Amino acid sequence: MSLTIHSVTWQQRQQTLAAIRRKVFIDEQGVPESEEWDESDAAENTLHMLVTLDSEAVANARVIQTANGSKIGRMCVLAKHRKKGVGLELLKGLLQEVLLRIYTGQASQTIYLHAQTSAIGFYTRLAFEAQGELFDEAGIDHRKMLFDSNQRECLTALYQDQVLRLNHQREFAQHIFQMCSISRQNILILSQNLSAKLFNAQVVEKLSAFARYNRRAKIRILIFDSSHLASINAPLLYLTQRLPSSIEIRTLNEQVPNDEHAYVIYDAKHLVYFNDEENTQGFANYLAAGEAKRLVNEFTRWWDYESDVDPEHRELHL
Repeated sequence: MSLTIHSVTWQQRQQTLAAIRRKVFIDEQGVPESEEWDESDAAENTLHMLVTLDSEAVANARVIQTANGSKIGRMCVLAKHRKKGVGLELLKGLLQEVLLRIYTGQASQTIYLHAQTSAIGFYTRLAFEAQGELFDEAGIDHRKMLFDSNQRECLTALYQDQVLRLNHQREFAQHIFQMCSISRQNILILSQNLSAKLFNAQVVEKLSAFARYNRRAKIRILIFDSSHLASINAPLLYLTQRLPSSIEIRTLNEQVPNDEHAYVIYDAKHLVYFNDEENTQGFANYLAAGEAKRLVNEFTRWWDYESDVDPEHRELHL
């Protein structure tokens, strides 16, 4: 069984999307046709997700932008393909795409949906939280549910212990950004040179919020090469100067072997890892306590015995 999830537009796949929704909502559930179709389907900022199973289109959903946030809706799976995990994979794929759009500024950070009462249990599997009272929508009882991407439970429920292969700067920056939102105490950064493309202004602002609003927050940074720091625009470096009590930076001694790897560890359990930082190859894992423990031990040993406060950085701070 080959399951694929596609991000599409209404203009690209209108006939396919509409056919699935007609079978599920109009034919099965009796939703009036006048209530099923609206102008949001064709809106430029509407996201449609389509699932194919062995090349057959079997499920879809959409996300529209409203005054209240990013609203998930029209989630449907053809009857003969239910109870196969298709709906859950659709919801996971949709949420991951929405989170990317939130990071790139194309979607509102508030993610919500109106769940039919029979589907509330399904959405709670990915940490959606029901809010408010029941209400009628298209003749069917519904309840509002929220997915809070700033809550650890939501992101770990979504990604679980999946190893997310990354090969683009934007992907790395997105997960560095997201993991900052769910960290509570400690962030350890090992980097070749604090690339501003990875530790960009958006990520640095999130790190700043982490340091300022968590009383016990500590960020420690080890870098292999500090020779160029005084001459480049490195937002993270400037942040260490603004918050020296919460953020410390040191340079590794030349004796430490440099195999181009790097990482960011959050609370010794969430991990973004670079096999090759310069060429942005690596992975993210939201439940990586085992591997993170080994790397924390490495980082701590290097911090305590194999690194120093760089004189150039000390001058910049002063």
